[in-house]
Amino acid sequence: MSVLVRTQLMLLREQRDRLNEIAAQSNRSISDVVRKMISAQLRQHRYEKMQIAAELLKSEYELGGLMDMSDLDGEDILDE
Repeated sequence: MSVLVRTQLMLLREQRDRLNEIAAQSNRSISDVVRKMISAQLRQHRYEKMQIAAELLKSEYELGGLMDMSDLDGEDILDE
């Protein structure tokens, strides 16, 4: 199981109210709702970075560049 870390952040009143509504409708805590939303956004961010990496590799391939398996790992693009 992952370790949770207490984090404080400031929200607009409207954001907090909407999170309260979502949490109540789904019978979850606000913390759980926020964690799920952050996880979804992080997945989307990673996916977008993978798309950029794929486009760069496609361009390199189309230009006839030499590629090997190390070019395909994407670590330099995915890891910040």
